[in-house]
Order: sequence, then structure tokens, then C-alpha cells
Amino acid sequence: MLSFLAILSLFFIRGIFHIDGLADTFDALFYKGTGDSEQDRLRRLEIMKDSTVGVGGVTALILIILAKLLIFNEVISQAKNFLLLLSFTLSRFVIIILMRYSKPARNTGLGAIFVGKITNKLLIFSSVLPIALILYFTAKKFILIPFSFLFTVLFVWYLKGLFERKFGGITGDNLGTTVELTEVFFPFIYLFSERLWQSI
Repeated sequence: MLSFLAILSLFFIRGIFHIDGLADTFDALFYKGTGDSEQDRLRRLEIMKDSTVGVGGVTALILIILAKLLIFNEVISQAKNFLLLLSFTLSRFVIIILMRYSKPARNTGLGAIFVGKITNKLLIFSSVLPIALILYFTAKKFILIPFSFLFTVLFVWYLKGLFERKFGGITGDNLGTTVELTEVFFPFIYLFSERLWQSI
């Protein structure tokens, strides 16, 4: 029940902006293609701009909501609510890293406004809060947090490569997708690593 309320609160606070990007991105990723890389890239970009949602998008929406329900429930039942704070913070921080080291897929749109426009100064400034939180909770004996964060960054780097192969760069929808996926990936990796550590 509390995990459902947590997800509902997210929708009220930030709307459906990121999850809409997730649906659009997965609709485009599920496009099979013709074999012509440039034609396929342009078609995928068109699919993301389409206002309708296809099977790929619906499937992604269902899976991400189920994953959040399960993982948030596990976090809350284990009284590790700090993982929610960290996942919400780090999911925003990693897209700043993504924007700093990527190029936009289009010359217009939200992605074109931010992707490739992040300076080193802004990156360093944006790192203060997430690094402070990581150090604070690591000092509180949660030693697997840096490990989980490292894996999350590697996961985002994999997404970066995937998006650049499929779309020729990063779009605003891809940024929303990254937020949604890392909000699930980070606490999952932490809980999985902790369970594995305890079984050794």
C-alpha cells in the first residue's frame, strides 16, 4: 500500500513527463527497421514524436510500474527508505552526466536544449548534493551504496550507447527513460548486492 502511495505521489509531484518519454522511447526501440540505418534512425525519431502509444510503449509502462511497486515495497518493508531518496536524487544526477557527454539526436526539441550544453562547471556543481548523500549514507554503514552507484552509472553508459546507435544521439524522451529506469535500477542493485553479501 505504501509503495503504491509513493508511486502515486510521484505522479502528482512531477506528472507523467518522464514516463511518457519511456513509452515513446520503447515504441521507437521496438521498431524492427528496414536495414537502412539512416532511414531507420529517422523513422524511430518520427515514432517518438507520434502522440499515440504502441505495444512497446504500453509494455514498458506496465513493467516499470510493476517493478516500482515491487522494489519500493521491498525498500519500505526493510525500512531502507533512504534508498528512495537516493534513487530520486541519483536518477536526476545521471542524466546530467548523460547530457554532458552526449550529443542531441535532433536540432529541435527538449533534448537539443540541454544535451551537449552542460559545462564542466555545471557538472561539478550538480555533483555536490548526490556525492554528499552517497558519502553520508556510506558513513552510516551502508557500504554498498558507492558500488550500487557505480553500477548505475555503467547502466546509464550502456543506455547512452544504445540511444546513440538507434537514434543518432539523445532526445528528451531518452532522458525521461533514463530517469524512470535508474529509479528502479539503483535500489534493485543495492538490495540484490546486499542479499548476495549476506549469503556469502
